[in-house]
Amino acid sequence: MADIGKININNLSDGLYKKAVKLAKDNKLEQNINKLVDIASKDGFTTDEKDFLEGLASKDNVDKIKNSNSSIKTIDFVEPGFKNNTINGLKAGFSENAKQLEIRSSINASSEIDKLSKNVSKELLNEMKIKLPSQIDQKKFLEVLNIGNIDNSQIKNVLSSGVLSSKDKNGASIISNLHDMAFNKNQKVSDNKQLVRDAIKILQPNDAGRKEITQGDIHYTCGAASIQQFMKKFEPAELVRIVKDLAQKGESTLKGGQTIKAGTGSFNFRAGSTVNASEGDIKKYGKNGKVLEDRTGFDIMFQSAAMRNIALIGGDMTGQSTSPFSDLSILDAANVVDRDYNLESDSDYGGDLNVLRGNKGGHPGAISKFLGQVTGKKYDYEHSLDTKNKALNWLAEGELSLKGRQKDNSGLINQLKKSLSDGKDTVFVYGKDITSLHYVTGLRFGKNDKGEEGIFFVNTMSKNNNGKVDGSNTNDFMTLKDLKAKLQGVIFEK
Repeated sequence: MADIGKININNLSDGLYKKAVKLAKDNKLEQNINKLVDIASKDGFTTDEKDFLEGLASKDNVDKIKNSNSSIKTIDFVEPGFKNNTINGLKAGFSENAKQLEIRSSINASSEIDKLSKNVSKELLNEMKIKLPSQIDQKKFLEVLNIGNIDNSQIKNVLSSGVLSSKDKNGASIISNLHDMAFNKNQKVSDNKQLVRDAIKILQPNDAGRKEITQGDIHYTCGAASIQQFMKKFEPAELVRIVKDLAQKGESTLKGGQTIKAGTGSFNFRAGSTVNASEGDIKKYGKNGKVLEDRTGFDIMFQSAAMRNIALIGGDMTGQSTSPFSDLSILDAANVVDRDYNLESDSDYGGDLNVLRGNKGGHPGAISKFLGQVTGKKYDYEHSLDTKNKALNWLAEGELSLKGRQKDNSGLINQLKKSLSDGKDTVFVYGKDITSLHYVTGLRFGKNDKGEEGIFFVNTMSKNNNGKVDGSNTNDFMTLKDLKAKLQGVIFEK
């Protein structure tokens, strides 16, 4: 076993050795290495300090300082790593090497933090050290902050909420994924840094973040946006990871094991892009057959990928291989063959034919399957849709059968109440018929300002007010009377 050699205790920062001894004796050293790095970093790192900190990756060295007395002047440390040629010895050696590399990375990161902190307020830096104790995460945070054009109040709210430490299915934190999104050169998009800014807006706590998630004013991605609303609250780390993967690889594997692909056109369209529009839309908002895209790139990336999977006709998660409408002469066969969701056609342009082409509408069974995949839990759905309708009769077949899942509206309302009483935001769908369905995220039952009983929900449909598009309504309300008349389906955790 190699030796680090003698470490002069007098060359260590004031209090560093005593703190290390106390943590070792309390068996709390490993989870508090970052505190020791902070102590050592105040005047820059001496060679002895670096050797001492890296040496703490070795159990033999930790045992030495546990048993040392306060009057010693030097201590001999061994190099972390190799123990012996047994399986357990090799495993222990690999573990120590990994710890040593992590400590070394923390030391290197700490050396960079001062340079990156020059234009950052003391208040934000203090909050950073509390919420992100790892020097590696602090460095990533400051580098993300330095991409510029990030609202100070937004980043402070996100940092204070603690969400940046949340881990995805692979164990990576949100701050790590944001950093990778910003600086990884392997990108299929050119606006990766803007995606980071979009994500920070969405990650703001409570309504401040939820209103940033919208389907826009002309799109029919309410089902996808409702999934996004759900994930913002319950799976924020997975939401960020999925968008990062889509932007870098064009696909992402969900918790449940299924791989989703980026939606057609989602790499090219961003806020301000022009999309096809109906005559009605053009009269309201645009000219020359086009209107402006009013969602962020983050919303577009996630919702387009989700729509590719949950589309009522042709969604990847519906398992449909043929169209029931191929015998209808009104359809151009070439437009029916490829039913992958295309966001440029997701508007009133083309009317209800876009439902048949896979560009509008969400299947409740596919949405429940998608929620199950992103959470790793089991979701189901119940509905009161008319399965005698030609389209729905066809959709009633197969894995996502609509038959046998029907309930009257009283039954659906009871299911909705049960899900919300369990503290779970619940996606539900309402409307008069198949052509007017709208998915939203239920929050709670209660009374509005007028004293009317009903349900509060997040409505992702934006409104265009004189050229300015509002965000989602995070506190929309429907009376119980209207809910009984319009409720068509509920998607819930089993």
